[in-house]
Amino acid sequence: MTSKKLNPKPGRPKVINRTHVINVAMNSYWIKGIHNMSLNEICRRANVSKPTLYREFGSEDGLMTEALELYFKEFISPFFKLFSSHQTFHEVLQKLILSLIYNQEKNSVSMGCLFTMMRNSHNLLGDKTKNKLDLLHKLLLKSYEQWIDNAKNKGNFTIQIPSSVVAAYIDAQISNINAQKARGENNQSIRDAAFLAFSVLVKKPFQIN
Repeated sequence: MTSKKLNPKPGRPKVINRTHVINVAMNSYWIKGIHNMSLNEICRRANVSKPTLYREFGSEDGLMTEALELYFKEFISPFFKLFSSHQTFHEVLQKLILSLIYNQEKNSVSMGCLFTMMRNSHNLLGDKTKNKLDLLHKLLLKSYEQWIDNAKNKGNFTIQIPSSVVAAYIDAQISNINAQKARGENNQSIRDAAFLAFSVLVKKPFQIN
């Protein structure tokens, strides 16, 4: 029996910390805005070459899609637990508003919402990121609808408005809160305006401490 040497596969070995690169991209797009952040700068911050990044993600569109998915998982999905709590619609809504305005981000910087930023810059996105953004937005609206339906079934949301309309209204007001946060507006002013906007959905005033 003769031995046969295996020829190594051509090309350089893959050396990239995928999780690190996605985190760098997410925070870079979030802090600077997608229209102010170049792929070259992301490569510099992540300490990875552009060819290596392209081999891993295919394109900047692929990287941005991954960054969006990570952001949604870490900063938006946690609110879904709030929607399924046993508290009343009024209590959950107030907690949601205050969490959006006052909760510190992981890096202790209030920068608004990357998800909202991307929705407001939809025309600047690649096709893959657009499709993912639209899919996640539908998922978010569906979560609002289920929360509202559950509140109706429990009898603590009695306004005769279709759940889909209420979900769209809540989504619009939350986007406005996030846009105000990104502009650096005063938290108390944002809170007062939000309480006023959401007062049409509740029977009693929100508690202002």
